[in-house]
Amino acid sequence: MAILSIDPDRAARLLNIGPLVVVSTTYQGITNAMPLAWICPMGYNPATISLVMNRGAYTRALVEKSGIFMVQVPVVEQIDIIMNLGTQSLADNPNKLADSGVELFTVEEALGLPMMQGAVAWLQCRLIPDQYLEEHSNMLIARVE
Repeated sequence: MAILSIDPDRAARLLNIGPLVVVSTTYQGITNAMPLAWICPMGYNPATISLVMNRGAYTRALVEKSGIFMVQVPVVEQIDIIMNLGTQSLADNPNKLADSGVELFTVEEALGLPMMQGAVAWLQCRLIPDQYLEEHSNMLIARVE
C-alpha cells in the first residue's frame, strides 16, 4: 500500500462529515436555494448545527437578512436538480429556480419557508447571530426548530 501526500489545502475534503443538503430561504419576496456539503450537528439540547456557506453566496445573504431557513435532505434521484442549483446564481440568473427544475412548496407551520419537493427530511432553522463568524468566516450557526 502506498501512502500518498496531499496538499494541506485539500485536507478538509477528507474530514467533511455532513451529508449533501439543500438550504432554502426567502426574504422580502426573494426565494433561493443552494446545495451545501459542509453541515454538521453541534449540540442536542437545544439542537444546533453549523454550516459553511461562502460569504459571497446569494443564499447566504438572504439567510442572514431573514434569520430563518430550511435545510432539506434530498434523494439521489434529485442529483441533476442539485447540480443545477449549485452551478447557477440567482444574482446572474433570475430564473435559476425554474431553470434548475426544483419544485418548492410552503406550509404555514414552517413559517412559509420554501421546502424542496421530494426531499426525505426538512429542518426549519433559525440563525444564531455571531458577529465574528459572520464577518470573518464562512461559518454560520443555527438552532433547529
